[in-house]
Amino acid sequence: MTAKTYTAERKPNSDGKPDAIADWTPSEENVQVPMPMWDPTSPEAEMPDFLTPDLHGDGRSGLIIPYQNARGMLELFLSQKNGAGLAAVQEVKQTNFPWVVKSNFMAMDITGTGVADVVQIFPNGHNLSFCNFPGVANESNSGSIGLADGIQTDTTYGFDNTIDWFLLKHSGTGAVSLVRVWQEILPNDLYNIKATSFRCLVTGDSSKGFKATGIDSMLGGPFPKRDANAPVWSILSCDINGDVTQDIVLGKAEFQAPNMVFRYVVSLGDGMGSFAKCGDELTQTVENAVEPKGDGRFSVTNLNGGLYPSLAYVYQQSSDSSFVCILTAEGKLSIVPVYNTGQPTDLLSSSNDSMGLVTAFSYGCLTDPDVYDSGVDWRNYPPTDPGNYVVKGAPNYVVTSLEHTNDSATNSLAFEVNMAKTYRQVLVNSQGRGWLGFESITTHNIVDDIWTTEHYFQTFPKIGLKSKIDTLNSDPKVDPQQSPLSSQKTDYDTPLSQQNGCDIYHVNKLFDKLETEGEQCRVQMTQFTYDDNETSSPNMFQNISKARLSSSLGRTVLTHLSEVSRVS
Repeated sequence: MTAKTYTAERKPNSDGKPDAIADWTPSEENVQVPMPMWDPTSPEAEMPDFLTPDLHGDGRSGLIIPYQNARGMLELFLSQKNGAGLAAVQEVKQTNFPWVVKSNFMAMDITGTGVADVVQIFPNGHNLSFCNFPGVANESNSGSIGLADGIQTDTTYGFDNTIDWFLLKHSGTGAVSLVRVWQEILPNDLYNIKATSFRCLVTGDSSKGFKATGIDSMLGGPFPKRDANAPVWSILSCDINGDVTQDIVLGKAEFQAPNMVFRYVVSLGDGMGSFAKCGDELTQTVENAVEPKGDGRFSVTNLNGGLYPSLAYVYQQSSDSSFVCILTAEGKLSIVPVYNTGQPTDLLSSSNDSMGLVTAFSYGCLTDPDVYDSGVDWRNYPPTDPGNYVVKGAPNYVVTSLEHTNDSATNSLAFEVNMAKTYRQVLVNSQGRGWLGFESITTHNIVDDIWTTEHYFQTFPKIGLKSKIDTLNSDPKVDPQQSPLSSQKTDYDTPLSQQNGCDIYHVNKLFDKLETEGEQCRVQMTQFTYDDNETSSPNMFQNISKARLSSSLGRTVLTHLSEVSRVS
């Protein structure tokens, strides 16, 4: 087999305007893989798996091809990228494992260390087995990355009835689990859809293989067995609720003339390998849809560029060979209040980058109640601090909205995102420090209908540092007592030292704490300590003393003690 690398380059346009058309430049050298047992002319021949992990940690994809050698054993071909083609380093990893038909191969960072392992998923009798080949440094070959000997893990799970595999990234560690979505066959021609996640036997070390017992989750069912022409459930792995944790959506599309009916079953992930079914089956109907020719394919995208993904279904028309894309995600529109609709002439009105993204700005004054909230009733305004006072209103301009769109001359994808901003409680110091900033700034993502409130310190020497970021699903003005979807809190210590008769303050971070409320409650906290140096430069060493990730039951899932590291 021969593989060639093609590099995309923007094609120059004769009229000088940017053009989205690219030229593809082939590499000067080819990569050739001897595959003696593979006959591409055979009607039963299947293309081998092509794995493209970053083997060297340099941001460039390598190439790994598993294949059967002349002795019937598994071999793995490795080629690293040199920036121009797949010709930097080529080697073959020989194994003592026989080639198994129906094997599936995946490359993944199962330790969270940034080094990719190659994992073989294969049947061992009727049961499921894994064989992982850890990525290791090969000092004999210019420090390139190779593969260590394989470690086999046998399970008691059946191999058949697998629907799909995907990788699940763990919250807080960067490691991934291998997730199997499968059918559980029930009596009376029924079945459930379940997920089982497998992770390393030893955290951070893949040399011991996988845990033989995975974490099981019920995704949906019981469902009736389908006939040959009925649509099947598709597995969509995405962050459907915007909490930075992978979830699973089961999607099905069925044409019921003249409409296309979509059904979804959502299961929310906890970030640690488990999923919980959320609510009942959802149904959406697209009226007067084009009739499909066979089944289509679901995919996950993000057309609005917001917090939530979009689900797309692409299928072929029955009348001709055209393809139709039905976007099932709908943006929520609303009106953004703007105080000064004339736009100040001396402020930036819009910007346009080379990829065609256009950002338009709107401004308003701190005298507009729709823009600024002082937090204090003007009828009851006694100053609580003689040094600081709250600004009731001012002619200062602030950004009140941002609208992102695409310039059709450069980028033809229809795209629009509106962000509205409001501000609260400015403090001014009358004893020399001046403007102390806003207590909070709230951003409303109109497309996703999500509010984000950023709170700031207003006391010296922490002026302008963020103290908390709340993500909310409704307007904090309308419901100030609501529980946030997530809340990230940060605090700082401000030790004082004397140098040459001057007071020197040091701002040291004490902790970062991320809380996610609701049924999927999780707390991820990182604490910092500082080593005192009695010389003229105290607190020059920062130490992450404890990182903790806990679930809603209060169990400590992950605790990490780090070495002291110098920070500048």
